[in-house]
Amino acid sequence: MRIPYPNILANPFKIFFVCSLYTFHPFYLSAQSNINGRVIDKKNRTPIEGCTIILKNNNSTVTLTNSDSLGVFSFKSLNHGNYLIQAFKIGFFDTSISIDIPYPKDQIEVFLSSKNDSLKNIIVKGQKPNFERRGDRFSFDVEKNKFLIGTNAWDLLKITPLVIVTDQGGIGISGTTGAKVYINDRKIQVSGAALVSYLKAINSDNIIRIEVITIPSSKFDAEGGGGIINIVLKKNDKEGLKGNASFSSSQATYNSQSIGGNIDIRI
Repeated sequence: MRIPYPNILANPFKIFFVCSLYTFHPFYLSAQSNINGRVIDKKNRTPIEGCTIILKNNNSTVTLTNSDSLGVFSFKSLNHGNYLIQAFKIGFFDTSISIDIPYPKDQIEVFLSSKNDSLKNIIVKGQKPNFERRGDRFSFDVEKNKFLIGTNAWDLLKITPLVIVTDQGGIGISGTTGAKVYINDRKIQVSGAALVSYLKAINSDNIIRIEVITIPSSKFDAEGGGGIINIVLKKNDKEGLKGNASFSSSQATYNSQSIGGNIDIRI
């Protein structure tokens, strides 16, 4: 006995449906896209290097990066939806752009206007640079930069000058590899994915600065040949050495004394 089955070849609408299913199926499986952009000086139409680009979703920072020598930046593997791109650089006015992902064009152009173009009869006051040399180290000021609020220590390392990180937790300084991470001058005893998770748990609101030490002194571990990154956190009143002591004496038939106390150390 022959079992009947539908003949889709006899129906052109069924053919179109099946072909569409196989054609567009990969797009349904992929719900992520990349963003490629370029930062440009609005007046001179020249690329802007070293511009900090922050990507936000629902007022929360997703990630951040810097533009390269050609003004180019990119964000990878983003879920579809509405995002806000914020761009800022010293000497330029801040710019924000709202976009939908997937973006219909190959590249986003972000234009910044120089503050020098609007200086008329005003007094210019000097501002402490975000990245400066302090003795044997370079210091990246985080606490005074309002644009870095709401992110974490790992994302901050991605935009710290001289520092290069990998998604696997590798950290290098000025082309070298094997840099060690310290928190308040104490070495972190984890690496790889565990280090990434540890640093992502540190909110940028609690970071004062990130110090980059290319040639560590004897103060640090001898393993710091690849350089040291010291993350300076705000003082926590729960940290440090705390304790109390007590003494009691009682007189009955015999005199007895007791001494008690405790010490609490938090690092």
